[in-house]
Amino acid sequence: MLDHASHSTMIQKREEEILQSFKNCSDWESKYRRIIRWGKDMPPLDSSLYEDRWLVQGCQSQLWLYPQMTEGLLSFRGDSDALISKGLLALALHFYSDLPPVMILKQAPEFIEKLDLASHLSPSRRGGLSSLIRQIQNYAQAFTLMKDQK
Repeated sequence: MLDHASHSTMIQKREEEILQSFKNCSDWESKYRRIIRWGKDMPPLDSSLYEDRWLVQGCQSQLWLYPQMTEGLLSFRGDSDALISKGLLALALHFYSDLPPVMILKQAPEFIEKLDLASHLSPSRRGGLSSLIRQIQNYAQAFTLMKDQK
């Protein structure tokens, strides 16, 4: 299992991968296309996971987020019925999946600010993205508490 420093390096690398994928986007239309591409490249969600209990509350579109803890690492799978939302989900999952819950709680998704995503999203999409990040952190908190109780 990787140590704290290795996970920090991994998170920095993931953020750099995200930022690099937008490097050649000259305008917001090309950034939106790139966000949509991230979503289209996501692996499909198992049909059994399209349940209301996995829906992220606060999203205008339907967005499913499924957490799974394996060997101390929290991973996520998900999907959305909206292209932009699915792309934003893909970015968040790339950044946060396969990390110890405590690391997820310590890491803010700075790529959102660095790409200036929030100011170019509609208020409802911005709210949905905030709800998604909050739900990822809620799952991390829950799995941390479960681990502490064992």
